[in-house]
Amino acid sequence: MKYKKAIWSYLVVVFALSYLWQWVIYRTGGVESSLFPLMMLFPGIVAVVFRLTTKEGFRNVGWGLRRWWYVIPVLIVPLVVTIGVAFLLTTFDWATLSDKHFIFKEGMIDIRGIPMILGTHTQHIAFFALNLLLSLLVQSMMGGIFTLGEEFGWRGYLQEKLLRAFGLNRGLILLGTI
Repeated sequence: MKYKKAIWSYLVVVFALSYLWQWVIYRTGGVESSLFPLMMLFPGIVAVVFRLTTKEGFRNVGWGLRRWWYVIPVLIVPLVVTIGVAFLLTTFDWATLSDKHFIFKEGMIDIRGIPMILGTHTQHIAFFALNLLLSLLVQSMMGGIFTLGEEFGWRGYLQEKLLRAFGLNRGLILLGTI
């Protein structure tokens, strides 16, 4: 019974904060608002607050980086797959590159409207490839910070309580539904 109360309390607080934040986002430009990604931190922040106020601690979260080198493929593989798919799609004429953001001409590339780590000036294809790779890597790491809030909240806090209250199958189905 104590797990069900913790589950409901957590969900009410997370959803109330999220809907309040969505109202703020709506009032400040909608989906284009720079405040939008911050909403992903709410489940994690609420989980930390709940763990601290209930003195539950963080020992049972189960997160540990035993093999730190696993982080390298986690960062590199999505980048390689994304670039590879884009290359294949354009090579076989299944898609065309839009000139909205990148203009290719005579081995050089003009970049428009997209922030890049090494700048958006006219670039040679090799420099552009490095710039794109670095930019995607940094954006992936920045996105990882925001998704950490959701993972810590849903998996690090709520999942354990759902599994204890409802068992493995029903608990995971409920977590996926939520």
